[in-house]
Amino acid sequence: MYFEGNQNEWNAIFKKYEISNAKEKWSNGDAEGAGKALANKFNSSFGHKYNENKFTYHFEAKIEDI
Repeated sequence: MYFEGNQNEWNAIFKKYEISNAKEKWSNGDAEGAGKALANKFNSSFGHKYNENKFTYHFEAKIEDI
């Protein structure tokens, strides 16, 4: 991933993707979080599991870098 800004700007815009436990979210009263966790589980059963290691980040990139 190429980003024109620096890493602090990136972190201010985007959040780190974290897989959560549906049962834990539901017991904490977070129905939306539980739904997202179930969707992640469903998607991963089809092989669409998120893997942070598949991405390389290039900050302060210029068009010439691409």
